[in-house]
Amino acid sequence: MDLAQFRADSAARLARLQRTDTLKGLFVNRYLSMFQQLGGDALRRRALEAMGEVRIFDFWNYPYARMVQVGLTVVDELAPRLGGVDSCLREFGRLATTSYLGSVLGRAFLATFHPSPRTMLIGMPWAIGTVFTFGERTVVFPEPGRCTFRCRREFSPAPSNAAAVQAAVEASGGHEVRVSITSLDLFNYDLNVSWRE
Repeated sequence: MDLAQFRADSAARLARLQRTDTLKGLFVNRYLSMFQQLGGDALRRRALEAMGEVRIFDFWNYPYARMVQVGLTVVDELAPRLGGVDSCLREFGRLATTSYLGSVLGRAFLATFHPSPRTMLIGMPWAIGTVFTFGERTVVFPEPGRCTFRCRREFSPAPSNAAAVQAAVEASGGHEVRVSITSLDLFNYDLNVSWRE
């Protein structure tokens, strides 16, 4: 995906998002830290201004539309550094998952589902639902070591969620994890996951 397509997709998301479509501040804070590492205080400040906040509280809910605005604010600077728009979105997804798994809530979740990738994948729709108020996610296992992770009414970009799922499966002991995307439309897609235990 190029920058023009990313902007068009973001505009489509913003047109459909409601104020009740939210995410937890702990993800926003992890993104802000990443922006500071990659672009210094100036990039972090720009992202915080795009959120319309002076400070982000980990367990408060923030409109996801603001996070879309943050993406539009930082993508020009970060995409070239991270290898393009898709790579940038994947890094966001990987960071979101590793940050969640490093939190108190995430450590409890990981302890519950470690070390099985299958049980991790079964629990992920619930875990995601504790952080994001939008979307419907279900999992289907056609055979051992394979899963279809279905995302419906999903405002997070598919590359971001693909990387998030990959990081979670790796954290639960999966090896040679691969995640491909089957897109139905911008808001509905399947993540095809395979791994070796």
